[in-house]
Amino acid sequence: MLRRDIFVTTADAVVIGGGVIGTSIAYRLAEENRKVILIEKEEIGSKTSGSCDKAIFLQSKKPGFPSELAKASRAVYENLEDELDFSFEFKRGGGMIVVQSEKYLPFMEDFVEKQKQAGIDIQLLDKKEAIDQQPILSKNIVGSTYSNEDAEVNPLLLSQAFADASRRKGVEIRTHTEAVDVSIENGKVVGVKTAKEYISTEIVVNAAGPFAPQIGDMADVNTPIQPRRGVILISEKVTPVVKGNILCSQYLAAKHLTEEAPAFGIGLSLGQTDDGNLLIGASREFKSLVLSQITGWMTIFDNEVPHLAL
Repeated sequence: MLRRDIFVTTADAVVIGGGVIGTSIAYRLAEENRKVILIEKEEIGSKTSGSCDKAIFLQSKKPGFPSELAKASRAVYENLEDELDFSFEFKRGGGMIVVQSEKYLPFMEDFVEKQKQAGIDIQLLDKKEAIDQQPILSKNIVGSTYSNEDAEVNPLLLSQAFADASRRKGVEIRTHTEAVDVSIENGKVVGVKTAKEYISTEIVVNAAGPFAPQIGDMADVNTPIQPRRGVILISEKVTPVVKGNILCSQYLAAKHLTEEAPAFGIGLSLGQTDDGNLLIGASREFKSLVLSQITGWMTIFDNEVPHLAL
């Protein structure tokens, strides 16, 4: 039974979550002439999409489905700014994965060959070639990969671009609106309840990111997502010094080799915003950050890009 002060409306689909995924899905559903309502408990892009780095890193994805999905996603960006009529700082800057010691060289040689077989445009550079490409790198590195297919984007602006384009196509966006329940009848979704509104619908898209399990529980759907926290340090604005995006082989090994992954998956990631802020990271952890992790992380940064050491 609904309270009398609850407003009732209808929609073909309700999207829960206002990040890049939620806003893009709302936009694509609206292209199919569906009536769409998107609800976001804070502001557009204010959670995960507004807290990540700017890398579109194709070469780091595992061959198979992750790589194929990444390639399809990367292709969308080529004309997306024109389609959405919004600049979200998309650049084809390329990317590098630095090999910081001989220990990781066999792994990286094998990884590059597998990526080539998967159709990724990637090459393995020696030390001189890597430093020529990225002069800020340390002379102590062994080498680096390079792919010109990697790119970068401002994820907060991208979320806003999809949101604005969605509104132009008729999507109703409710910010500061939290889903409090998903109604089920005879095993099917029939509506979404917020504090002030009941939306009758047959389609609910759970795009709540790390909060997706909570939404799934409302519909008795198990959503096996375990958030993995990453922390990035943001510098003051400096002159342009970083070309594209940089990862390191330890970071990659932490993703792909279980025996190489410390508890917090530490390893260098580095990029620079259009405004000049350095994005220095990053941890990959399932637990809260502690000081010892930051210390180890910054040691890697000092070793691999000493010209930028803080």
